[in-house]
Amino acid sequence: MSIDSNEIQQLISSIVSLVESHGLQDKQTPAARKIECRWMIASVLAPKTSGDRKADAPLLEELSGQLNSRYGRGFGVPCLRDMLEVYRAFPNKEGLGSGLSWAHYLALAKEPNHEKRLLLMRKASERRWSADTLAGRVTGSRRGRPPFSEPFDRQILDLARTYACACGIIPINELESIYREVCSSPVDEYDFRETLQYIDEISTDKDEPSLWKHLGVTYVIDRALANPATADEPGRGYGYECGWNRTYMRPSAFLGALHQSYEGYVERRRIELIEAHEGTSPKRLGESGGEAKDLASLPQWRDVEHLREYCIGDASAGSYYEKDYQSAFARGIEQLARHVSQHGIPSDDEINEDACFLLARTDYDPDGWGRHEYRSSQYVAETLKSIYWQVPLWEENSRSARELDEESLGNAA
Repeated sequence: MSIDSNEIQQLISSIVSLVESHGLQDKQTPAARKIECRWMIASVLAPKTSGDRKADAPLLEELSGQLNSRYGRGFGVPCLRDMLEVYRAFPNKEGLGSGLSWAHYLALAKEPNHEKRLLLMRKASERRWSADTLAGRVTGSRRGRPPFSEPFDRQILDLARTYACACGIIPINELESIYREVCSSPVDEYDFRETLQYIDEISTDKDEPSLWKHLGVTYVIDRALANPATADEPGRGYGYECGWNRTYMRPSAFLGALHQSYEGYVERRRIELIEAHEGTSPKRLGESGGEAKDLASLPQWRDVEHLREYCIGDASAGSYYEKDYQSAFARGIEQLARHVSQHGIPSDDEINEDACFLLARTDYDPDGWGRHEYRSSQYVAETLKSIYWQVPLWEENSRSARELDEESLGNAA
């Protein structure tokens, strides 16, 4: 943008007047008044600039030279650009009296979304964030981020785990809707999404869900869709070391494909689940007569308790190895249930294999003698089948085979 010398002198005169009247160069001047002065200087410059760095450079360099020769420092080209950036981010002076520093406003100016910018400004003021912490929130980096310790984070995290495990993939807005239904004192949208961002940052842990964006929609996804290398050890089936000296492996097309084609298969799997969920919403877990319906509460399912008692019984009670027996059973039943959730109800032959696997996991005897010669694999298989029918299925958006069967019978009637 071309500008003649007379206009430049008029700009200089206006800026000098603002600097003098607001005491911008005076160390005793309050920070809020200095911020207001910088904003007003930018309001004078803005009509004469285009926002293009290259096109605005000659004017800003000329102004910088004259102002610095007068005041010594504080008006370099980067400083003038910062003033313009803050002015364009807050053209109506919204929030300039919120008690934040100039460094805070520079960080906020980097946020392109105006509504989020105002929300971040309010949060920074309420929670006394440092400029570095605020900059980390704006850029999405972890720089300056304190650890999460607020009570609401745990509830959001638990819901994300539960529904990612039950559905495989769930849009963030649907998860937020569920959260607002079940939480008596829900937090605002920013805190909700900030907590999910935290989940995404710690999702290198295989037990945590993750975030994924597709066609402008953000989804919360199960660990097997986020980082399948950590999910059930691809290439080994869904089994792993069972008991202490045994290994059980059942071929899994899903995990085998993950091993061979990591990213491509997972991408297709995500899309398949999105398409399968169209027209349906996740059911509210744990609401059917108080009976547990999510895998997080799997150990409390009645059939699981009966099966644990049958497989372990009194043989381990009070023994040195009791915790090992309990842990082996818990890991085995969780692994089996997750496989059903991800891939559907297995065949009868596969369920019989699962029964043998579960018995093998809890058959440890330090003297080398097996304990399950008298245990019936048929009974275990029948109980497993009952458990499998209660497991929320990914393909059905968290509905179990039993619920689908009941719905089918109800529609037929």
